[in-house]
Amino acid sequence: MSEEWITYITGKDLIARVTKERAEFAKLWDDLTDEQMTQRPGPQSNWSVKDLIAHLTWWEQHMVKCVTLATSGGTVVYDETIDEANERVFEEKKDIPLDLVLVEWKASFPTVIKLVESLSDSQINDSSVANIEDKALLNPLIGDTFGHYKMHRNDLEIYVKSLK
Repeated sequence: MSEEWITYITGKDLIARVTKERAEFAKLWDDLTDEQMTQRPGPQSNWSVKDLIAHLTWWEQHMVKCVTLATSGGTVVYDETIDEANERVFEEKKDIPLDLVLVEWKASFPTVIKLVESLSDSQINDSSVANIEDKALLNPLIGDTFGHYKMHRNDLEIYVKSLK
C-alpha cells in the first residue's frame, strides 16, 4: 500500500495525497512517444505503459463502484481473484487506442475525488459505519489509488530510464 500502514486518514488528506501522487506518477510518462507508450514489453513483462494506465484506471473505477455500493447499503461480492481481474482487464483493454486510454485516465480522477468528497471521515475510516469485506473503506480508497501507483512506480521508472 505505502511505506507506512495507514489506519486513519481524513477525506481532505486523502484527496491531497491522491492528487499529488497521481500527478507525480503521470509525469513519468510525459515525455514518452506514442510508440514507447504502447511498446510491449514495457514496465511489466507483457504490459505497455498504455496497458498499465488502463489497469490503474480500471481499478480506480472499480473502487468507485464498490465504495458507492458499500455506502448505499449493498454488499460487495468479488467473483474473481485480483490476478483473474487483472488478466481479464488486460484482455479487454489491450487493443484500445492510446488516446482513448489517456482520456479514460483523465476522466477517472474527478470521479475518485467526487466520491471521496461525498464520504465522511467516519465512513472512510470506521468499518462499523461502512465497509467492504469487514474492512474500512480506507483500504480500497488507498489501495486502488496512491497505494496502487506506488506498487507500479518502480517498474515504470526503470522502463522510462531504459529508454534514455
